[in-house]
Amino acid sequence: MLVALVVAVSLAACSKSSPSATSPSSAPPTSVATSSPSLTETSPAGSSGDLAGTWTGQWQRVGIAGQGPMTLMLQRSGTTLSGSVEFEGSLCLTPAKQLTGTALADLVHFGVDEGGTVATFTGKLTGSTLVGVASVTCKGLTGGARWTVSRS
Repeated sequence: MLVALVVAVSLAACSKSSPSATSPSSAPPTSVATSSPSLTETSPAGSSGDLAGTWTGQWQRVGIAGQGPMTLMLQRSGTTLSGSVEFEGSLCLTPAKQLTGTALADLVHFGVDEGGTVATFTGKLTGSTLVGVASVTCKGLTGGARWTVSRS
């Protein structure tokens, strides 16, 4: 089964940006469909290495301007993930929000449900890099982002 994230990219209220990036646009809203492998695969947990630790990298909104540094702090117990995630420059994921999730083989799925922000993250570990997508709902708007982090 593929996990599909279809997001309307109207996350303008969830990111700090320059005045020109926040001005109204006459372009119609767009949506993005992204898929990732299923987390129900039966590969043994941890087969691609330990995810625990600090990961840093970049996030970029899908469809409209917005990007910045990202920090992911993970703890792992078996297939369970916990920790925090922060998208610097985002009004929704700054300061860092607590996360919970699952890791199976080289796949991760985690989420945030804190202070009016609900976000889901899906990613894949390749070597020492995690790459994924996110759907973030905050202040009544939902948007998407791509993210890449490496072990710090």
